[in-house]
Amino acid sequence: MRLDVVRGSSSAERGSELGLLVRAGADVLRSGRRPASEEEQAGLEAIVHLYSRPAIAIQNDSFKLAPGIDREWRTLETHRSKIESIIPSAGRINVDGHALYDWIGTGFRIGNDAVLTNRHVAQEFADSDMGWTFIEGIDVSIGMRHEHNQKREKVAYQLVGPVRVHNVYDAALIRLESSTPSASCVHFASSDSNARRGRDVYVVGFPAHDERREISNAMRRIFGDLFGVKRLSPGRSLGCRRRKIRGERVQVLIHDCSTLGGNSGSCVIDVETNEVIGLHYGGKYRRRNVAVPIWALIEDGFLSEHIL
Repeated sequence: MRLDVVRGSSSAERGSELGLLVRAGADVLRSGRRPASEEEQAGLEAIVHLYSRPAIAIQNDSFKLAPGIDREWRTLETHRSKIESIIPSAGRINVDGHALYDWIGTGFRIGNDAVLTNRHVAQEFADSDMGWTFIEGIDVSIGMRHEHNQKREKVAYQLVGPVRVHNVYDAALIRLESSTPSASCVHFASSDSNARRGRDVYVVGFPAHDERREISNAMRRIFGDLFGVKRLSPGRSLGCRRRKIRGERVQVLIHDCSTLGGNSGSCVIDVETNEVIGLHYGGKYRRRNVAVPIWALIEDGFLSEHIL
């Protein structure tokens, strides 16, 4: 949490509500005291989420830590080999023939013949009224690269329906057209023991620019003007909570990695164990992100054929 970054904020940002919060949080950091008000607490959280949650561009299935990256994320270097074993499993779900989009979100290869993503991603190309079969005229594939400065997609697989959709959680399984050996071996967490608050986690996915919203200074600081490419976003688990989803009160996983809309379908992975602990499906900007607990999908049999 570097105060020089706060001091270097633009005049427009300093005059905004966010700027006031950031300055309140910076005052707490300088004084070393505990936050005395909700404004100061919110300011501390703003500094953490705007300045300490990077989204690192991936190249050739690897990542490079910038010299100015926060010291706390230097630990990623210690776990480089494990992280790089996971990166090839994340892909961008592309759609040919869709009226609005060229691509929808992120998917994650689990085993040789299936991709895990969100229900709300699958809804863009599969018809629930027809048993979750693909909509006629739309071809769906998953591209495993789509990296910055890459001229063309080198590794892509065709996806075929029907889609298997969870009856409560925002989760969907899609079959690959043919069984293809996976480039990596992904392991799932079987319990919430590695999801407790404060553990280092990361997601690999494809943050997308929302055309309906002007790019803010904060978003530009994290993502630049580069969207739709593969990124590694570290953060922390904020633990598990109970939420009511589709009439059932179930457990969800909260995390604070820097994500945008295209990250839907990204897996949340524990840095130390390199186990998948969640399936990211949404959140609120600068507040929290929400994921499906992976052990819940194991316990109810949704992933029973794909446990590694």
